[in-house]
Amino acid sequence: MPPTIRGRSQAQVTESPSARKVSVASNGDSQVQRSDPELRSVLSKNRLFGPSHFTNIFDQFDRIVVFASNPDFRIKLPPHIAGPVSEVHELLHKCKDLARRTKTQRSNQCYLDDELEKSLPPRALADDLTSRYLQNFESAYRILHIPSFQKEYEQFWNDRAKVGNGGVFSILLVMAIGTCFWVDPINEEQLRFMAQKWIYAAQSWLSDPNEKKRLSIGGLQVYCLLLLARQTNYVGSDLVWISAGSLMRTAMHMGLHRDPVNYPRMSPFHAEIRRRLWATILEMAAQTSLDCGMPPSISFEDFDTLAPSNIVDDEIVESGRGITKSASEGTFTQTSLQIGLLKSLQTRLEVTRMINHFRSNPTYEDVLNLNSQISSVLREHTVRVQTFLNSTCSEKPTVFQRNLVEHLLRRFLLALHRPFSIKARKDPRYYFSRKVCLEQALIISSPHPDPDFTRLLAIGGGMFREVMTHCALSLCLELITQVQEDEANITLQRNKLQREPLQQAIRRIIDLSKDRLRLGETNVKGLLFQSMAMGQIEAMEMGKSPDEAILKAAKQSIATGYDILKTRLPMDTADELHTHDEVKPKGGETSGNEINDGEGRDPDTEFLLDPADLDLNFEEAASWLFPAFDDAPWAPSEWDVNQ
Repeated sequence: MPPTIRGRSQAQVTESPSARKVSVASNGDSQVQRSDPELRSVLSKNRLFGPSHFTNIFDQFDRIVVFASNPDFRIKLPPHIAGPVSEVHELLHKCKDLARRTKTQRSNQCYLDDELEKSLPPRALADDLTSRYLQNFESAYRILHIPSFQKEYEQFWNDRAKVGNGGVFSILLVMAIGTCFWVDPINEEQLRFMAQKWIYAAQSWLSDPNEKKRLSIGGLQVYCLLLLARQTNYVGSDLVWISAGSLMRTAMHMGLHRDPVNYPRMSPFHAEIRRRLWATILEMAAQTSLDCGMPPSISFEDFDTLAPSNIVDDEIVESGRGITKSASEGTFTQTSLQIGLLKSLQTRLEVTRMINHFRSNPTYEDVLNLNSQISSVLREHTVRVQTFLNSTCSEKPTVFQRNLVEHLLRRFLLALHRPFSIKARKDPRYYFSRKVCLEQALIISSPHPDPDFTRLLAIGGGMFREVMTHCALSLCLELITQVQEDEANITLQRNKLQREPLQQAIRRIIDLSKDRLRLGETNVKGLLFQSMAMGQIEAMEMGKSPDEAILKAAKQSIATGYDILKTRLPMDTADELHTHDEVKPKGGETSGNEINDGEGRDPDTEFLLDPADLDLNFEEAASWLFPAFDDAPWAPSEWDVNQ
């Protein structure tokens, strides 16, 4: 039976005077601030997470948030609950230690030229990694002219001295992106470690003070590949928006925001490459703005560059004087999907601006209008893809490419409707937003079966990670709301089958969180929160105490996360850990071989501090999702989740 959504029978439209207050938790000079609807953001550890960022939904989980953030709550717990709470905190301590030990094995030291030479994989493996990238990503993102790249790639293996630095780093980054699809239980961890080294080396090259050397099409291609590689390999992926802004300014400084028709002496080949790159940079700007909850740094009034032509790469050559006439929209080429995405870009930029600009106060009519535009693009995309698949042409969009385009489009609908879907819990006038959020969360979290795309979701960061968390939170909140409504209407058991598809979707995301831990993730709190929410839902369905179920789920999930993290340590380190577990330092103490900031804290793992400082504190988003930013740690005081 398909999932359904039900609205409340009576409107409850009220706004408490405290809704305009700002809650502040402080310790020293550090502050966490939340305001709704004035600020509509979360300020945490020197980072502002705007309205489209999923952290703004946490306070809707009132039972979990109150338990997690109230420092006095544990003191008031009865003995049969206080025990599990202590066990959860103890396991969090152990996960902190495992995360620290795992991260000490990683190095961000950049390679020198001779070290880059030694890091290259065998030619056969390099060919496979390169092929995976070209097949999967050179569709929605057009960064390279494939024939030119393949020519340079051959030259790289035959005589590397004749390939410039830009070409070398393009090849390394292409292979780095390809590693996220490589499955090899024996060698994949080492290969991904090498990919991180290539990413750091490329970042170092682009950061050279003599930036004039990077102001070229080759330099822009390396920059685009670097941002994509950081997301697919989960290397600083939550900071890509900052780098995307630098990429945008670099491209504008090179004139890519003006159509090549304004440069009469430019060759058709270079004109086409510039249009493709500009469309890619615009797409990256839109996606990264949505990820971090910030307004986009560009609008359609800031450029006049036309869309790329719908032609295959073989039909444009650098030495040619002209290019083949653009094919019809019904003909699939390597650029068709990028052109389709570009058609909706203006609307998606407006969505991001309307949601995230602090002066924006959209009406529901504005939301419905933008929804109509994006939905129309999605329908056109579905029809166009079906036309490609039914055509007699040999080239057709792959399952991965179709999943990627839908991933890039549908997440905007989820972010657009989320604020109003929350209002719909009390006001049925916004029922449509609740329905859209449910539909999009189900579709995004259940892509068409494809091993490469599944692998990307299990390894990638940025937009490949955050949107799945957003889907999990949306589905959990919808299920809690449905259970509450069914309980009030005495239809709890009768509608149980209708809720089952939602529960299955949440369980799939929980399984994905476990896979992420196995494949490189060190943060257990995603798994922890999802499991706690699922425990609450199951208890509510059975008429049991949600608090006890939440604690039980927390204990089980954190134990599972700990066991997974432990398997990733080398054997000698695991043996040392066993001894460490038996004689564990208390409080904030650290052993002599641990990395810390001089105050007994590990900057990369402070999200698992002393229980007195940490509690579970899911509202303080950066404390568990962005552990790299801990220059201003604090122990938050009690939150008023109802204000």
